[in-house]
Amino acid sequence: NLSFNYLASGSGGPGAKFATRIDVEVAANGALRSIGFGPLAVIARTPVKVVAASLPRQPSPTDAGFGALSFPPLPGIGFTAGTNTTPLPLQTSSPAVPTAPGVTLSPLPTVVPTASVVVPTLAPTAVPTAVPTVIPTLPPTLPPTLPPTPTPTPQPTPAPLPPTLSGGSAAPGGTLAVLGTNWPVGAQITIKWPDGTQVGGADVQSDGRFATLVRIPASAKSGATYTITASGGGLTVTADVAIVYSPTLTLLASFPPRAGGSVPYAGSGWPPNSNYSLLFDGQEIDRGVITALGTFDANAVFTVPTSAKPGVHTVTATSGGYSASASLTTQ
Repeated sequence: NLSFNYLASGSGGPGAKFATRIDVEVAANGALRSIGFGPLAVIARTPVKVVAASLPRQPSPTDAGFGALSFPPLPGIGFTAGTNTTPLPLQTSSPAVPTAPGVTLSPLPTVVPTASVVVPTLAPTAVPTAVPTVIPTLPPTLPPTLPPTPTPTPQPTPAPLPPTLSGGSAAPGGTLAVLGTNWPVGAQITIKWPDGTQVGGADVQSDGRFATLVRIPASAKSGATYTITASGGGLTVTADVAIVYSPTLTLLASFPPRAGGSVPYAGSGWPPNSNYSLLFDGQEIDRGVITALGTFDANAVFTVPTSAKPGVHTVTATSGGYSASASLTTQ
């Protein structure tokens, strides 16, 4: 991308055309530079108009009453630029005219014809003198000096994120899934109950996480909140666990029983060591004691009442103000 200014001075007639040239070359570093302009040269001039003058007609013998006047031929006239006026030579004598004997003629008056030719003045076309073009001396193109590359400022190493431990809620004697993040890779984690009893453990994975199940002691009281502690890799984090009962009831019948048939059942999340009752459509059909883990006895079985009709029935277990139900279809 090369820009420049050019000024030419001089003069020329209307219609004259001029031309010049410029040489542009590419330097070694790829920059463009102009070598310079050449002088102006006339490539077309305004034409000069030439006007030819009209010459007077030679008189004929019929132009005079007594014989024709004889005039020598007019001299040739050359025309150049400007105004030229050339008078014609005067005729000072008349030629002898023959006369009849005894007749005396008076001499004819001398006729002095003049011819004046006015040639219009034509201004010559002045060819302007070309102004020599001064070719500027261009300084050598130097490669640009690049600023030194700044040394990057070292960024401070971000502080590691603190380790975490999730809490939650669980029933006495039940389990709680916990998750830890931002722990040292490979650290062995131990999780303890407030009384120092270990209730869980895990190894930290390559992403700094671990996941495990915490066993809730059966002695934990419903409605209370306990703080568990996770330790490992020189770090210690705590989390809260709220104790709530979430009792469940599952009927283990593999096919619809008949009236009088036996149906095993199971459950968890019940208040440990509490008494429970089992109802069939609202009528008690079994009772027992919840284990220390908050579950029914492993061999718990009830008998379908003989009065039960084929169809869907509801079985409900209750204990310590908590209850859970399940549907049973008989045939």
